[in-house]
Amino acid sequence: ISPSDLNDGVAGLSPRLRQVLNHMLQGYSRKEIAASLKLSIHTVGEYINELYNRFGVHSQTELVRRFLVGDGGDNSRAKD
Repeated sequence: ISPSDLNDGVAGLSPRLRQVLNHMLQGYSRKEIAASLKLSIHTVGEYINELYNRFGVHSQTELVRRFLVGDGGDNSRAKD
């Protein structure tokens, strides 16, 4: 992932990553995401790690918080 990818936000995500992100924002667990999207838990874990890297977070809670404050994770710099 290049630095420019970090600024792409949701618009730069593949359709599958958007699906995983939407499930995460709804509070689904990895197991629930895997069942819903008919993926292995391992594959879901890889998608989640990619989302964490892209949005600069380390947990689902941090990811949800980024979206709740309204920056959608596409602003990697702290707000003034």
